Amino acid sequence: MNELELAWELPQMLSAAAGALTMLFVILIAQLVHSRLQVRRCLRRELPALAGVVDTQGQTLVALQASVTELIEHLRLDRRHAAEPARSGRVGYDLAIRLAREGATVSEIAGSCAMSAREAQLVWRLHAQTSSPEPSTARGASLQ
Repeated sequence: MNELELAWELPQMLSAAAGALTMLFVILIAQLVHSRLQVRRCLRRELPALAGVVDTQGQTLVALQASVTELIEHLRLDRRHAAEPARSGRVGYDLAIRLAREGATVSEIAGSCAMSAREAQLVWRLHAQTSSPEPSTARGASLQ
């Protein structure tokens, strides 16, 4: 090929190469757009399920928080009652009276103060702040 032919064909070859590169670029952009659309569709399908999982976890966290709060309150009460020293001749009775006034059941009083169910029932009847005529025992336990 001589210089004149080369000078004549070079712009045509460059034009063809530019066209091919443009087509390749267009194809790559189209594939990218198609891939992004597929990802969006997939995410839209998955979003409701993920939202449900997050909602369930939120409800679980609220329930756990309530349980932890309740446990902390019980721990505070237990520590407060355990820290009270026994007084001479009245071992456990001051604590039993306080528990009755705070709404403890007969079985809770008996268990916390190392006394019989009958003693706990008597303390409960004398000091409980309730209008109930009979003391409540632990799940139907007998006081005999």
